[in-house]
Amino acid sequence: MTQPFEGIRIIDATHVLAGPFAAYQLALLGADVIKVEDPNDPDQSRMSGTDRELSRKGMGTYYLTQGSNKRSITLNLKSKEGQEIFKKLVADADVLVENYRPGAFDALGLGYDALSKLNPKLIYCSISAFGHG
Repeated sequence: MTQPFEGIRIIDATHVLAGPFAAYQLALLGADVIKVEDPNDPDQSRMSGTDRELSRKGMGTYYLTQGSNKRSITLNLKSKEGQEIFKKLVADADVLVENYRPGAFDALGLGYDALSKLNPKLIYCSISAFGHG
């Protein structure tokens, strides 16, 4: 039995709650979700949840829940090498979900205008807890 989003690739460049949970829902529906985390500043949900021992180990229950059914990679998006690898991932993706502060991805050269030139069919989802001003 096929799932609704089988064959759809999602790049999940999100952290904390809204973004990871949205990408998790897509993974549950069959999407191939690749979680991208900064090696120097991992998702804060890794240290959150009801099991303190898991949280201390960076595998908090919030992270385990929102991260299930996803593949994972660490990339320093502030480095040229990390940006190039990220662009290669996006070039073959259907959807990018990011929830960094407004303007952060643009400043890195990874905003919608830049990435849609690499992949014109890309759906670019930007989520912000603070609005997009």
